[in-house]
Amino acid sequence: MLKISRKTDYALYVLGLLSEQKGSVSLRELAKFGNLPYRFLSQIMGVLKSYGFVHSKEGVHGGYKLAKRPQDIRVTAVIEAFEGPMSVVSCFLEADCHSAEHCPSQSLWSVIQSHLAQVLDSYTLADLIQKNPDSKSGAFSTMLSHA
Repeated sequence: MLKISRKTDYALYVLGLLSEQKGSVSLRELAKFGNLPYRFLSQIMGVLKSYGFVHSKEGVHGGYKLAKRPQDIRVTAVIEAFEGPMSVVSCFLEADCHSAEHCPSQSLWSVIQSHLAQVLDSYTLADLIQKNPDSKSGAFSTMLSHA
């Protein structure tokens, strides 16, 4: 079963929150507003930073902000940063599958894998934000502007 982890789901959520910010947002503010465990979020932000999705700045006015425009952040790239290469079956990740020639379901898995990759690669962070304009992230910028 193909399953996206909670870390990946939260990563996309936090990137959506950050997409509405002009300046940096502290980890504490992100955790509080998103109702996310601080330590868990800290791990997520570390991965997002190491893959170049966010910049971080230390200090009083420090925090996190997007390193790229939302339209330049592919959903596939975020998923692969946390999950590794996507595959509907494990044998697609193996360099030398011994039963590939005789596998009755290989063509089915290949079609599904191709469609999955195509759909995920067609979405950017901007698309996710645009498709969910009533998300909680919209309230985040309002909350910070009144803080």
